[in-house]
Amino acid sequence: MTGRHRQPFAGKPPGAWRRAGLTLVEVMVALLIILIALIPLLTMLPAGHMLRGTTQHLATTTMLAERKMAEVRCVLTRDFAAPPSLQGGFGPQGFIGYRYQVTISSVAGRPLKAVSVVCWRDLNNDNAPSAGEAQTQLDTYVAQRR
Repeated sequence: MTGRHRQPFAGKPPGAWRRAGLTLVEVMVALLIILIALIPLLTMLPAGHMLRGTTQHLATTTMLAERKMAEVRCVLTRDFAAPPSLQGGFGPQGFIGYRYQVTISSVAGRPLKAVSVVCWRDLNNDNAPSAGEAQTQLDTYVAQRR
């Protein structure tokens, strides 16, 4: 080893050691760029939360509509002269605020019943599906068994 120590700013113009770091202006500009990039991401968080809630309610209404449709099909299999419409809620099954409406109609000239099941989350307690409420409608035909 030689006895010489290497100077970090050797051969540089005077004052070069002052320019080796970042200035306050450069730090502020970098923070501003990061902030501008984060603003759109932060505005998407509430929208994603709302979408998650809506998706959850749609999944629940779909599951409840399928459950009610299976129940109606079983009733029509036993008794083809079932009532033309039914309406109620799913509160006793633990789905408070969710309602259903079943419409059963005969198909002219055929041994068929058209069945429509509508399930919705009744936000305004009016017992009818309204705009803005998550709802699912399922339609099918059930044949008379002989």
